Amino acid sequence: SGEEVFRVKLEQAFEAWLSRLDHLFQQAQEAGELPNHLNTRALAEFFICSVEGTLMRCKVVKSRQPFDVFYQVFFHGIGHIQPSTV
Repeated sequence: SGEEVFRVKLEQAFEAWLSRLDHLFQQAQEAGELPNHLNTRALAEFFICSVEGTLMRCKVVKSRQPFDVFYQVFFHGIGHIQPSTV
């Protein structure tokens, strides 16, 4: 069905995004910008889920406040990740 084709294409797009982020996070670990104990694949998955949830929440509340919270927590709370590594 057309719905299944769309779902598969969407899944492929998310997987490509996930793979690119995983690779970037691995590079950040190698450069000493991320702690080595972090699972980069899980961090990439967490990032994508967080971004998607943040975007949905911003639309619902018609405010950028959820983005500000996401940015503060992700870049200043979780392992002091620097925006230049993402």
